[in-house]
Amino acid sequence: MSQKQRKDNCSEGKLRILRELLENDELPAKERIDDALTFLKKQSADHKSQKSAQKHDIDKELDPKYQLILDHSPLAVLHFNKEGIITHCNNQLVELLGSNQEALLGLDMTELPDQQLVKALRNAQSGNTGHYRGHYKSVTSGKVIPVHGIFIPLREKGGSPAGGIAIIEDVTERIESQKQLRKFRLGIDRSPNPVFTTDTDGHIQYTNAAFEKLYGYTSKEVIGKNPRILKSGKQTEEFYKDFWRTITTGNVSRGEMINKTADGEYVSVLYSCSPIMVSDGEIIGFISIQDDITERKEMEANIRETLEEKELMLSEIHHRVKNNLALISALLTLQIFKTDDESLQQKLSESTLRIKTIANVHEHLYQSGSLKNISFRDNCRSLIQNIKNTLQFDTKIQLNYACSDHRISITQAIHLLLIINEVVSNIIHHAFEGLKQGVIEVTSQVEKGHFHLTILDNGSPLPEGFPQSANSSMGLELISILRQELNAEISFQRNGELNRFSCTFPIVTPEEEILSFRKFQNRESGKTIQ
Repeated sequence: MSQKQRKDNCSEGKLRILRELLENDELPAKERIDDALTFLKKQSADHKSQKSAQKHDIDKELDPKYQLILDHSPLAVLHFNKEGIITHCNNQLVELLGSNQEALLGLDMTELPDQQLVKALRNAQSGNTGHYRGHYKSVTSGKVIPVHGIFIPLREKGGSPAGGIAIIEDVTERIESQKQLRKFRLGIDRSPNPVFTTDTDGHIQYTNAAFEKLYGYTSKEVIGKNPRILKSGKQTEEFYKDFWRTITTGNVSRGEMINKTADGEYVSVLYSCSPIMVSDGEIIGFISIQDDITERKEMEANIRETLEEKELMLSEIHHRVKNNLALISALLTLQIFKTDDESLQQKLSESTLRIKTIANVHEHLYQSGSLKNISFRDNCRSLIQNIKNTLQFDTKIQLNYACSDHRISITQAIHLLLIINEVVSNIIHHAFEGLKQGVIEVTSQVEKGHFHLTILDNGSPLPEGFPQSANSSMGLELISILRQELNAEISFQRNGELNRFSCTFPIVTPEEEILSFRKFQNRESGKTIQ
C-alpha cells in the first residue's frame, strides 16, 4: 500500500469518527459539539507529535558522513530511504528546483508524475544504478529544468537495500553547448572547403567531406596520421618550419601551398591554419581551412602565357613597322640625293621627317616594354632633335623644354607628335630665316583630364590672320586633319616678341582607346556593340 493510500484511509477513519460524534442522538447537542472539538484537538496534537517524530526519523536515517558530503557537494544531492521518501537534501537541490526544505523532505518520489524518474528510482531500490535524463518539472514549485540524475543504491550491512543517493545536475549549459557544437559540426561537415583538425602533435583527428573529395583519402585512412601525407615537395623545409613556428606560438598562418592527393596529383590551395585555444590560452589543437585554387592557378598561367605571346607578337609587329618606316625613310632620302629640284627635295625632306616621327614613336614603344602608352617628354625631345639634325639651316637654334613625363596612348602620341613635327619644321624653315639666333621652347601640362601643349619661338611674326590667311599647304592640311582626330583646339598667336602655338585635347585612356577600337571594328563588320 502506498503512502498516499495509507493517508487516505486514515483520513476517512477520522471523518467517520467525527461524524458519529456529531450524529449521536443520545447526547445533547452541546455535549456532542464539545466531544467533536475535543477529538479534533487530540488529532491535531497527535499530528504534530507524529510530524516531529517523522522529522527525527528522517534526520536519524542519514549517516553524518553522508550528510557532510551532501551539504558540501557542488551538485544537487538528495538521500532517499528504501520506500523512496526523501530524508535529506542539500541547498543546491533546493535552489535547482526553486523549492524549499520543508516541501522536499518527506516527499514520496514513487508517487511523482514523471514516470521516467520513478523508473530510475525503482532501479536504485532494486540495487542497480538508475539514470534520468530529461526536462523535469518540480511538483513543489512548477519549475521546469533539463537535468541529468543518477540514482545510486545504498545497502545495509547485511546487503539488503537501504535507500540511496540521487545526484542531480543542471545540464542547461551543456545542452546549449551541444546545440552550438552541432551547428558548428554540421556547418563544417557541409562546407565546400576542405577542413581538418589535428591535436597538438599534429595528428589528424577530423576531416570533412570536402577534404576527402579533394585529396582522395577517406577519414579512416588519415585519422591519427600527420598532414605530411599531403606533402608535395614543392615547398621548402624552411616553409614548413616557419608554418609550424607560427601556429605553435598562437598565431594564424595563411598563404598558398601545393599539396599532393592520394593519386599523386598536385593541387594548389589557399590555406588558413589556426590554433584551437581554450579560455586560458592553452592550445589544444589546430584547425586548417583550405580552398582549392588549382583551376584558378591553371587559368592564370594560361592567361599569363597568352598575354606574353600577345606582348611578344605586338612587339614584333611594332618592330617590323619601325623597320619598314625606316626603310621608306631611307628610300626617300636616297631620292633626295638623286634630284636637283630644290622644291622636290624640300617636299621629300618633309615627308621623311613625318615618317621618322612615326618611326620614332614605334621605337620608343618597343623600348618602353609597355604597349599601352608612351612617354611624351622622351618622344618630344627625340623628335625635335631629329628635326634639327635633319633640316639644313644657318640659324643657331636653342631648344628649351618644360615637359613633365606625361604618358599618353600611342594613337594620340602619333597624332600629337606629327603636329609638333609640322609646327617646328615650319618654324625652322620660315620663322628663323635671316636670324643668327633662334629659340624654340616646348611646354606641356595635364590638367583635369586635358593635355595642354605650347610651342613658343622668337622668329618672325606670324602673318596677319594666320593660318586662314596662309596659302593652303600639305602641312596645314595635315594639322587640320590631326586636330580633328585628337578632338583638339589649336591656335596661332603673336604674344609680344614671341609666336605662340597652343594645342589642347582630352586625354583618352588606354581602356577607352581599346573600346573605341572595338567599336570601329564592329562598325566595319556591320555589328553593333552595347
